[in-house]
Amino acid sequence: MLYLYNEDYNEPFTEAIEPLMKSYYQGSTISDIRSFLQMCREEQDPKREERRKAFEKCIPFFDGQCGMRVKEDIIYDLKNSIL
Repeated sequence: MLYLYNEDYNEPFTEAIEPLMKSYYQGSTISDIRSFLQMCREEQDPKREERRKAFEKCIPFFDGQCGMRVKEDIIYDLKNSIL
């Protein structure tokens, strides 16, 4: 993941996602994009482990079942609400 940023503006990140954003490759120039693409072509990913840890920290239920949990929560709430 390459996060492109504007050198003239520092986008503030919430504390909850800051580790995740810092685990992404970052750049602001065409040279940064080219370097990132070359790294991908070479199948290199030095930040892979850092990104995995950040995902575990920032997205605790990163298991592909988030939609199912939301659906189950809605059904549960509907069944148990007083209408």
